[in-house]
Amino acid sequence: MQRLSNCKIETEIVEIEGISGADQYFEIEVLDSDGRRSKLVFDFVWDMSYYHHGDTQERVHSLLQGSEKGLARSSIYVVEESNYIEYFKDQVSGTRPTDKLTHYLVIDALGASVDILTIIEPVLLKLDVEDAV
Repeated sequence: MQRLSNCKIETEIVEIEGISGADQYFEIEVLDSDGRRSKLVFDFVWDMSYYHHGDTQERVHSLLQGSEKGLARSSIYVVEESNYIEYFKDQVSGTRPTDKLTHYLVIDALGASVDILTIIEPVLLKLDVEDAV
């Protein structure tokens, strides 16, 4: 059963402001609950999906049901026992090693979510006001 666990990065995202990148490298620009802009950097991304719909909170709520107690109040999680990873494994049919894939879930308060499959932990970079887009 899928469940959420804490990511090493903890932040509350109000809005996902933009996603850019290609060739396995993606950046997600976010606005946090303190009004600061940051950039989440994902490298070695093997697959990702972006959704913006009303059932994001319901999805997160259902994933939280089987999750550990003491889960951090954050907008970035690791999805354990991920159906997405299993789906991806079937799609690549053994052409890529998938044993080190991690499924990250990034959500915002407005109903957007990004699912990312990667083999590297993401990095959070704080942006200065003049660097923000």
